[in-house]
Amino acid sequence: MRTLAAAAGVAAVLVAGPAWAGQHYMVVASNPKSGSTIEIPHGDKLLLKLTACESCGYSWRITQKPNAQVVTFDKRLQSVNQCTGQCTGGNATERFQFSSTNVGTTSLKLGYFGPGKARPSKTLQLKLVVVA
Repeated sequence: MRTLAAAAGVAAVLVAGPAWAGQHYMVVASNPKSGSTIEIPHGDKLLLKLTACESCGYSWRITQKPNAQVVTFDKRLQSVNQCTGQCTGGNATERFQFSSTNVGTTSLKLGYFGPGKARPSKTLQLKLVVVA
């Protein structure tokens, strides 16, 4: 009985503590326009989602990473096909994950590259602002 009462006391303390202390979130930016500013709370992540015609051979690539003192590039996640039902080809959502490391401002540049091309057909420049 004593162990059960002690366990109940610990559970009450955990529930009574700060409800969301230390919890982090993910900011999601889908197809932002070039020149856009994206605010990321300090300690949170950014998921950048960009549409690409992967079946046509196009893809987004980071051409300038952000300043790692402010935002770090974590990884490129697997693309998500936008085709619903039975279809061939179509667009996909390419996903890039970043982490905010310190309060500040940095920039990120990406290029949209066609098949076998060394130069992008279009570019995307974003201002990333990490806020306290």
